[in-house]
Amino acid sequence: KEAPEHSLMGSAQYDVVAVFRELNCVLRAALRSLEERLMPPKVHLILDSCDGIEKIRSEFPAVRCVELASALPSIPAEAMAAIPPERKSWYQQQLAKLAVATSAEVTETFHMWDGDTIAVGDAMPARMPDSRFPLLWGSSVDSPAHFAPDTTGEWSLPPGYRASTEALIGVAPATNVSYVTQWQVWHKPFVHEMLDEIEQRAPAHVRWPVAIVNAAIDSGHELGFSEYTLYATWLLARHAGEVKLVSSREFPWLRNPPSGVIDKNGDCCPSDESLCQVGLGGFHFVSWECLHASAVFRPGFAAVSRQRRQLDVSPGPSPP
Repeated sequence: KEAPEHSLMGSAQYDVVAVFRELNCVLRAALRSLEERLMPPKVHLILDSCDGIEKIRSEFPAVRCVELASALPSIPAEAMAAIPPERKSWYQQQLAKLAVATSAEVTETFHMWDGDTIAVGDAMPARMPDSRFPLLWGSSVDSPAHFAPDTTGEWSLPPGYRASTEALIGVAPATNVSYVTQWQVWHKPFVHEMLDEIEQRAPAHVRWPVAIVNAAIDSGHELGFSEYTLYATWLLARHAGEVKLVSSREFPWLRNPPSGVIDKNGDCCPSDESLCQVGLGGFHFVSWECLHASAVFRPGFAAVSRQRRQLDVSPGPSPP
């Protein structure tokens, strides 16, 4: 019998790399979902501190903790000086993800996963039945990916993402498509190739971490870089034949659940009931964004129902 296109073919062969700020109930729910849905041999968890990780390991033995400070590539202080203080850790997390992605500890192909993202339905395999790598994309009408209004009032990929990506690899991302979908499948040889290209395009003796920081600053925007946008744009430009594009209409997901992220006790914790509601809604995964100022922080069921109906009837753009 032919396997369904989104079957979990061989997922247990592939690691997960995830970044999160602290050990809490959201991370536990995310780890539990990864254990159930992807069954990775290792979860390389990038945390501000590994204090208390033994308790997590007792529940999830596959976890390997990597402290953010040790994962960060060497970046001169002056290179980071122009980054707004409130955004510094956000940029550091992205740089650490790229560095850990090249580590010998990580399998050649792996899921790069946001630590606040919980799988509630079938997960996307790391390789499709035809051996291509899946790449999830969304637009402003068929996904909750982040878009910002441009000068004409149209919803567009954040301009900083576009400017830094074009500066780093010479390819400008499309304005009406986002690959910032809470996770991606990365292939280590491609990550090495991309980072080498960035260094080749940069001024002499400038390594990729500094080139990325400089591009983010030069973009002139607070949201000046996205590792997901960079990798997806580079992959489609350099290895398009290795990619299977999957639309968010075909593989729907949510940012924050129908009932909001706050539980009955007033804590930002996912309950079994909330996760069940998301799964019954036909969504494959949900991000539980306790630290984000989000328009859907407490949307209520009616708002999510309207969003779901919009996803069902909106035509959306053509595939990128």
